[in-house]
Amino acid sequence: METIGAAALQYLSSLVYRPDAGVVIGMIPLTGIYWTDEIPDHDLIRVLPEEDCHQVYRIFCIRKLIWRRKQLSLEDQEFWESAKSRVPACPLFQRLEPPRDIVRADRRIERQMDACEAALEVEAKKDAEEQA
Repeated sequence: METIGAAALQYLSSLVYRPDAGVVIGMIPLTGIYWTDEIPDHDLIRVLPEEDCHQVYRIFCIRKLIWRRKQLSLEDQEFWESAKSRVPACPLFQRLEPPRDIVRADRRIERQMDACEAALEVEAKKDAEEQA
């Protein structure tokens, strides 16, 4: 079972849940909805060791699956439970049933990003064909 890294744990431990936190619509590096008390400053995540950075973003991704009532893989379930047991007060673990409008907005953002990525792939393919 993968355990959460010390730097990721320190980051998550530093966060304080605020019921009045603002909602953020993110595109890069994190596509979707999150709250200002979960990522008060992206630079705080970017300076983490790469593995720890990926682990923090993985928790956001797992939470998105929970919001959508998807079945988690055993590996994701164990990682989620391990992280949650270490930092249960972390804001990421406080918003497991957001309002429906938040979930809808999150899905809409993801679809928009998917469409943007698909358009970029088409353009890259055209450019490659023109250069060949």
